[in-house]
Parts: sequence; structure tokens; C-alpha cells
Amino acid sequence: MKTLLIDTDPGVDDALAIMMASAHPDTQIKAITTVAGNVGLEHTTENACKLVEILDIDAPIYVGCGDSLLDNPVEDAAGFHGNDGLGDCIGDADIPPASIKPENGHAATAICSYANQNTGTLDLVALGPLTNIAVALMLDPSLPEKYRSLTIMGGAIRAQGNTSNYTAEYNFYRDPEAARMVLSKWPMVTIVDWEISLAYPIDAKNLSRFFAIDSK
Repeated sequence: MKTLLIDTDPGVDDALAIMMASAHPDTQIKAITTVAGNVGLEHTTENACKLVEILDIDAPIYVGCGDSLLDNPVEDAAGFHGNDGLGDCIGDADIPPASIKPENGHAATAICSYANQNTGTLDLVALGPLTNIAVALMLDPSLPEKYRSLTIMGGAIRAQGNTSNYTAEYNFYRDPEAARMVLSKWPMVTIVDWEISLAYPIDAKNLSRFFAIDSK
């Protein structure tokens, strides 16, 4: 059984990742922390709350950083994900806003607290910019010793990016200083890069299966 703390900026892509994690029989989502990225922090937090509600995930949500560590003005990804991050579907007649609300306390503090409460048993998964995790490392430099693993969706190993920079992957591009800090201070990291995402798309057959499901 893997127990996950997921740091995320949902986003359609992150929403799918959270859905898959929640459906996996050997995975438990312990907590979710939100960060600005694909869209602004207000939307990523609302989307996380809605996902937890729809999927009946028993996990608290903590709100994190709305800006990068340094002054790094980067366009969001609303052009891909919609202004709300989920195809502009939240708040329409079929999908009302979430009734679940986030917890008090900052995401970076929660990342530290959960590490101390679950030392050696918790896996940290970063699906968005690494700002929250970088701040958590400033608060507790011993975090890498307390999490069982860190898995990051980020980076473009062969410079096949998805930003206006053409060669950069969005999560690292959004907060490069946070990425530098985390990668330099965390001795063992699993990186799922952008090219891996391109190599394993959701094909038309599986999309048809998804569309045929009558669910919330």
C-alpha cells in the first residue's frame, strides 16, 4: 500500500492523475496540497475540492503558494485547460461549486507536519510547480529523510517542451528556482518528464470508454 501526499495544480491532467490514484486498490491519498500553476490558486484549490467531493476521497486539502519563489511572470495554461482549469465546467448547471472547503494552515506547513507524523511511510507526489515543496524544505531541510519517496511530474529531458519557451516543461518553467532547490536538496527523486507524458497518451478507445461511464 502506498500512502500519498499529492501536491497539485489541477488542471485536467492533474485531475486525471488524482482520479487514477484514488481508483488504485493499493493507494491511499492522505492529503492534497494546492499550488498555482495551470491556473491561479483560487481555481486550483476549488478544483481539488471538487475532485475530493466527486471521488469521495477522505483527504484534507491545504492551500499553498500563489506565486513563484522569484519574480517570474509566466503565462498560465488556461488556453489548454480553460479559465477554471477544468474546461470551464465548475459552476455550470451540471457541476456546482464544491461544498468541501480547504483546511486552515499553509500547504508547506502541512507537507512538513505530515512528514513528521508519518516518517518513512508517506510518498510525496508533485504534479505542479514545486513552490510548496521548496518552501517546505526551507522550513524543514530534513524532509528528504522523512518521506519514503518523491515523484515529480516535470522537466523535459530532451528539451521537447510545452511552453512558449519551446524547450521547457511548464511546471519547471513556472518556478525554476523551486525546481533547482528541490532537485539540489532531495538526494533521490523519480522524475516523470514531459516526453514520457507524450509517449503514453490516452487514446481514442480509452476516451470512448470514459465518455460511456455514467457517473458524477
